[in-house]
Amino acid sequence: MVALKVEPKNTLLLLSESPESFNDWLNELEGMVFTDLTGNEVARLEKLRIDVLATMKSYSREQPDKLKPMADALIEKLKAIRVSGID
Repeated sequence: MVALKVEPKNTLLLLSESPESFNDWLNELEGMVFTDLTGNEVARLEKLRIDVLATMKSYSREQPDKLKPMADALIEKLKAIRVSGID
């Protein structure tokens, strides 16, 4: 996720090499990345979600290229995700 924030185009290019894997990753994103397993990471994970969402929105707006559909799919997923914690 940090790579998407720092190098969105290069990261999306890598992810675009396997569309099926990207879709699988997207479907598992909430549970894999945005679940706080330690009990003290909710704020950090929420900030990461918001930061990557902002980066993807900017990328989608400013770089309307072949990767835009992937960025848009990620935007929709990040909007729907709620960071959760395990008690």
